[in-house]
Amino acid sequence: DHISFYVETRKNAQFQGSWVTIARPAGGAGPGVFGLLRELKMRLGSGFVLPSISADGVVDRSRQMPYDAFVLHLRNALIHIGFDAADAEHFAGHSMRSGAATATANELPPHLISLAAGVKDINWILTYHRASIGDRMRVSWALGL
Repeated sequence: DHISFYVETRKNAQFQGSWVTIARPAGGAGPGVFGLLRELKMRLGSGFVLPSISADGVVDRSRQMPYDAFVLHLRNALIHIGFDAADAEHFAGHSMRSGAATATANELPPHLISLAAGVKDINWILTYHRASIGDRMRVSWALGL
């Protein structure tokens, strides 16, 4: 019903490490993060989810992928699925953090989002949440503007 894995450190270093739990979707394993992690576990066994990959394609599961290599892989993947190269240059690791904050902002209370993100203060949501037009309109209506 779930996959859990331990993250030794976090970018924000507010915690020494923590468990991340991904629940099986209500409709079954299917595609998505749960399905991807299950597939990775079957193919890779143990080790880093994002192992180091050299320029000539050699995978070293004993080391993690450096951040700059991850960003390069992300941008190349976006180009591969049809993004314009100039648009892909706007994406990095921060993009996923913002996407997660934005996707959950309307679904969960801030304290649960902060717990999942590994931060102690809910104010970080203001940094990462990208308010949609609907969000901005709700604020306007709430203020009576």
